[in-house]
Amino acid sequence: MRQYVYENLPLAEVKDHFNAIESSAYSISLFTDWQNQHIREVWIKSRDKEGEVFDATTEFFGAKRATKKLHPIAELSAENCTEQMGVSGPWYERLPQLSHGLHA
Repeated sequence: MRQYVYENLPLAEVKDHFNAIESSAYSISLFTDWQNQHIREVWIKSRDKEGEVFDATTEFFGAKRATKKLHPIAELSAENCTEQMGVSGPWYERLPQLSHGLHA
């Protein structure tokens, strides 16, 4: 399983392409602070299985791929978040948003 994070997905894109966005990978999570007309972060989880790998282009429906690890709450450190940046790992280390307590 791999996880990618994109930033600043325009709400208009969500409205116009919701089904395409939600079906683009194994799991899609949208995080917003309701302050602007965009989804602040899109967390995309993709299986490594042939035919199911997400094509992690630099842009996703107008959102830009993150260049550093992020936390769903912008003010917090990504230290306890699941691995990002497309690093492959087992599903049980990627499906939760926060992996606090999952590692020994």
